Amino acid sequence: MQEKYIYSAVIKLIDKLGYLPLRDGSGQIPDIPGRKILANSTRGGLILVELIDADLLSLEEIQEILYFNQDRLKNIEKAGSYNFFEVFVFNGAADIDKLETIIAGQYKEVPNKKYLSCLTVDLSRKEIIKHFDIPKMPSDVFRELESTLSSDYEALNEMTDINELSQKKEKEYTLNYSANKATLTIGLIAINVAVWLMMMAYSTMKGVDYNIVLDIFGAKENISIMNGQYWRFLTPVFLHASMIHLMINCYSLYYVGMITEKLYGHKKFFIIYFAAGIFGNILSFMFSSNPGVGASGSIFGLLGALLYFGVENPVAFKRYFGYNVILTVVINIVYGFSQAGIDNYAHMGGLLGGFLTSGIVKLNEVSSKWLKRP
Repeated sequence: MQEKYIYSAVIKLIDKLGYLPLRDGSGQIPDIPGRKILANSTRGGLILVELIDADLLSLEEIQEILYFNQDRLKNIEKAGSYNFFEVFVFNGAADIDKLETIIAGQYKEVPNKKYLSCLTVDLSRKEIIKHFDIPKMPSDVFRELESTLSSDYEALNEMTDINELSQKKEKEYTLNYSANKATLTIGLIAINVAVWLMMMAYSTMKGVDYNIVLDIFGAKENISIMNGQYWRFLTPVFLHASMIHLMINCYSLYYVGMITEKLYGHKKFFIIYFAAGIFGNILSFMFSSNPGVGASGSIFGLLGALLYFGVENPVAFKRYFGYNVILTVVINIVYGFSQAGIDNYAHMGGLLGGFLTSGIVKLNEVSSKWLKRP
């Protein structure tokens, strides 16, 4: 019974939650009788879940496992949160001596966020007991352990190969970079700075107000566009209203551009960046009569590209970006509508333009018919 419960729980943790078996130096999953070890690397550390057939092991072997994992935790020097959960599975009520050993073998360093925490599973009573108060066990992990307990795991047909499933999931979780370095991102930041310095020099040397210089260099200005100066849909991408404006956009471009360029590659990044900027300025032209400058429309386009990446690769998107991209977009749009002087139409246009353009440049690599249609 324990073996089938552990097997079923492992399949669920791999398939639904992205936990992967620990591998040895040769890349193989160690075949340890009565034990399965899964891990999930997070942005802030590591969660390890070990399922153990407690009836199969002696008291001394259980002590050895706990002491070994305590040492592993103590020797971790890298900062972060490290949670090791030991799940001891019993066919019936836990042996008293083993239970006392399990409870005593727990370990925690609260300041350093290192925890070795134990649970016991009673298969006969279909009961899971947590023997710790902190840390808080991930609710999704506990939910899958409970759902396995309430399912008909004894009738499980062991057709799913854990190694094949984990290899498949590893491919889904992996970020495949199209470029090793984000050279265009650095280049665009350098161009933005150079253009700003050139405009400041022009303003100083000619004795012209900086706002007039912005118009001379190609700010989005509706009357001029209606008079045929259509290049003003592109040139505002390189212009900034102040040093603070420049610094914020350069930082944002660096933060978002580095990952986006590596994911999409240089050529596609180039197309997305400028298409989003143009699209943002078109939307601004349609709905705002105010002059506009800044790379923020293009930067929102890069966020749109990451959102489209989430459509094609939902598992990897959730694993590496979580909801940070969505939250960033929402916060910036809400902030934009609450503050005067922010061209939110350019932001939303850039976001939409980046998303749609990403769908176009990614068509050749998409197998889904649904994704090919847009």
